[in-house]
Amino acid sequence: MTACTGSFSATANALSCAACAAGSFAAGSGNSACTLCPIGTNQPQPGQSSCFNCTAGSISNAQGQVRSRIASALSQLFSQSTCTNCAPAHFSATNGASVCQPCAVGSASSVSGATVCGQCQAGAVAPVDGLLSCTACKVCQILNPVLTRKSQPGTFAASPGSASCDVCSAGTFQPSPGQSFCSNCTVGFASNAPAQQSCQPCSPGTFTSLPGQTTCRSCSPGFFQDQPAQSTCAPCAPTYFSGGFCHATCCHVDVFTANSGQLVCNECPVGHHCNTSGLAAPFLCAAGR
Repeated sequence: MTACTGSFSATANALSCAACAAGSFAAGSGNSACTLCPIGTNQPQPGQSSCFNCTAGSISNAQGQVRSRIASALSQLFSQSTCTNCAPAHFSATNGASVCQPCAVGSASSVSGATVCGQCQAGAVAPVDGLLSCTACKVCQILNPVLTRKSQPGTFAASPGSASCDVCSAGTFQPSPGQSFCSNCTVGFASNAPAQQSCQPCSPGTFTSLPGQTTCRSCSPGFFQDQPAQSTCAPCAPTYFSGGFCHATCCHVDVFTANSGQLVCNECPVGHHCNTSGLAAPFLCAAGR
């Protein structure tokens, strides 16, 4: 009598061996029954001596069914003969898996049968598990604790796989959604609060000479700036003084200014006279006077 291989004989002195159904196997010879393919494996063909591991990206989460000569039709119907691809937003990274895993926070997948989920690119996020795609950072709403109302800040995500958007710091801004960085305020502009979509121009009498500033500086005494969004202040001309702006009539009778950027007026020296306002130099007194 021939020993059954990849098949079985359910009774003694059987005339022939019965092939194992798809989804089951019989290892070795002399088998009296077929064995169900374990979870994570499959066997699409009947009469086999082993089962195959499901490849990465697919799973088998049930055992195959035994096929006997008495119930071959029913067992063939219910046997685990194939592996199932992981659904979109899920993956299986190893062979022989029984469960697909959801894409982790910071990653996503829109295809079935994935072996890995793709990390979100810089400027996009996946805030929860099991997402089909990453979402570009938007102008998010956050609670402003000072104003106790919702403001519209500039945000960014600096690295791939981010789970949330970060807020632009003071001195920087970001006007567009889906960005991976914030830009420094340019010279002549400043931003004194985080999460800004734009920087504010320095007002006349103030300036910034470096990018990324949080406040504008006042012009030094003797210097002025009468235009907004400027990077420097200019010295006042002689006969003027400054407190951020130059004033032409400060130097009244008996005083004068001789140098640009001068803060105060000079007193008229002995032997000279300053009989009008706004002088840049005193007049020498005439002989005998």
